[in-house]
Amino acid sequence: MQCQGVRPNRVTFLAILRACGTIRSLSCIRQAQDNIISEGLDSDVIVANALIDTYAKCGSLHEARCIFDTLQSCRDVVSWSSMISGYVQHGYGLDALFLFEDMQENGVQPANMIYSSILKACGSIGDIQKGREIHYEISILGLISDLVIGNTLIDMYVKCGKVKEARFVFDCLPSHDEVLWGTMIAGYALNGYGFPALELFGEMQRKNVKADRATYLCVLRSCALVGALQEGRLAHQQLTEDHVDVEIFVKNALIDMYAHCTSVADAFQVFNTLHNPDLASWGAIMWGYASCGQGLQVEKSLRQMQQQGLDPDGITFMSILSAYSHAGLLNEGCHYFKCMTEFYNVTPSIEHYNCMIDLLCRAGCLDEAQNLLASIPNSSSIIGLTSLYTGNKVYKSEEGKSLKHLFDGEDSMVKKIKI
Repeated sequence: MQCQGVRPNRVTFLAILRACGTIRSLSCIRQAQDNIISEGLDSDVIVANALIDTYAKCGSLHEARCIFDTLQSCRDVVSWSSMISGYVQHGYGLDALFLFEDMQENGVQPANMIYSSILKACGSIGDIQKGREIHYEISILGLISDLVIGNTLIDMYVKCGKVKEARFVFDCLPSHDEVLWGTMIAGYALNGYGFPALELFGEMQRKNVKADRATYLCVLRSCALVGALQEGRLAHQQLTEDHVDVEIFVKNALIDMYAHCTSVADAFQVFNTLHNPDLASWGAIMWGYASCGQGLQVEKSLRQMQQQGLDPDGITFMSILSAYSHAGLLNEGCHYFKCMTEFYNVTPSIEHYNCMIDLLCRAGCLDEAQNLLASIPNSSSIIGLTSLYTGNKVYKSEEGKSLKHLFDGEDSMVKKIKI
């Protein structure tokens, strides 16, 4: 085109920038920007907005912001939206909120998409106060019935741990699509509310709304949380009937669900359908074996896993230790805690220590639990302290007075916790 002397115009550059964004090529965007400047189109707000959006999508927020700042008085709502969306997309929620405040101070009325982006920003940084302010503003403007905004609002409350407020928004919406149902079910599941998630899933099915893969994963997680084996089997049957694409992470979720529902036979049946189990697959099946006291099967699984070229990691041992803690199997838990460091060279994390402290306290071994807590390098654990305190009360240890210093006084360990 250029060889034939045809000069590119706005439409040409918009098409080029769309192509650059599709292939995520920063070098192509920069070359296009040079040509835009040479053609004198860099002051064209539509072209500039496209540049901001393309740079932001490719993760070059600095270059996107430089163009945004050069626009000054000719910025429009699209300019603000593209920059805010870019910040949110790449995890800079606080920067997005600052820019949103600047936009409002400049008297620019936000578009629906901006409200959606800002709610995502509030959720990502846990700013519930700002989220509620945006909720109020949206309500005043009559935008609450917009399904996209409604879904983002529910998601924001969920990520801030305010599940009741999320459900209030859900119930107030005039209609619900499969995305809204899925977001609310996920909110319950991710915040540990297994039974409400399953109840809502049942209501969703009664309304003949088809669940997607993500929703089924949350349902399986909820079944695992509350040990709902019957509901888990029904969900397994339903996702098969709905022809949901059962990739490895869906099968891992099924294995985990059956294992947590103490149906190791069902878990093993799903596990056997995997051609190449990954670490999560092995961790889930070993959790099932460990929770039922099948130590030999745990040993066998570890060997088989290594024969396939997979070395157990911290998450694998967390599955094993938490299962033994859940089942109250002290000797087995201590054995694998020792093996983890001595034979598999896995350094215990604070979660591993917490699990072992909990197991020791459940078994009434309070002195050992206190010694293990004191041995944690460079950190203290509020969960470990809580387990120790609970164990002390349950077993009414004669050492109760000696443990009191961990919780009382200015020099207590609780006051020194690093969170």
